Amino acid sequence: MASNPYATPTAPVQDRDIGSQSADFIAGGRVVPAGHGWRWLVAGTQLVRAHPGAWIAASLAFIVLAVVLQLIPFIGALAFMVLMPVFIAGFVLGCEAVDAGAPLAFNHLFAGFGHPRRAALLGLGALQVLATAVMVGAMFAIVGFNFGQFGARTLLGILVYATLATVYLMAMWFAVPLVVLANRGVSAALTESLRSTTRNWLPFTVYSAIIALICLALMLVVGAVWGGGFVLGRVGMLVVLVPIVAVFVVLGFAIAMASLYASYRDIFHRR
Repeated sequence: MASNPYATPTAPVQDRDIGSQSADFIAGGRVVPAGHGWRWLVAGTQLVRAHPGAWIAASLAFIVLAVVLQLIPFIGALAFMVLMPVFIAGFVLGCEAVDAGAPLAFNHLFAGFGHPRRAALLGLGALQVLATAVMVGAMFAIVGFNFGQFGARTLLGILVYATLATVYLMAMWFAVPLVVLANRGVSAALTESLRSTTRNWLPFTVYSAIIALICLALMLVVGAVWGGGFVLGRVGMLVVLVPIVAVFVVLGFAIAMASLYASYRDIFHRR
């Protein structure tokens, strides 16, 4: 009989007790050099290379699920935002398993649903909905609905939204691993994440700049293929572009999840 893909994974995803009382845990995190932003991506890539099949399958399943949920008007988008921290927790627990020497399993994608801290993870998801509403509301309060008329108010609205989004991302970055691996509550996880990312703004700037350059390189490749459309034709462009974009999105998401875990371990643990 086929196993249930939604069951809690049998791999030892929570065998190691890496919580706030762990001997190597650094409460509040530490400050690391700017170059560690690059190291997080390297470490994340190594985690993915250790079990590429499982990473690709789990990442692809998550992306497909996200797209399907977005197709459900209003409710789908809300459900996705609420459930996202639970799914991210699954990837974090999977990285922890690989770090402990166990294999990554496809079922790690759903490990967050069986975790004792799933209520806190859903709380983070609910706060994500609220934060999104606040950010969008603030932008519309400044700009209104006249996006076609670009001016000072539009620029101000975009800047306010970008600022709020950055602060929100900093508060959420380590929130999930702090909840599931360090047993933090929702407010404590958000506060500790915001404080640690603020203190480590240099490596995070390097990390973000590298990702931005990679995305720019992809855009240039897509633009070059698109520009050669008169040679390849419409079908030829799709044949070339779809696999490139698909591979980039799936592998990019997998490495992003793994580098999230790598940055958490680097800042909050002594090793």
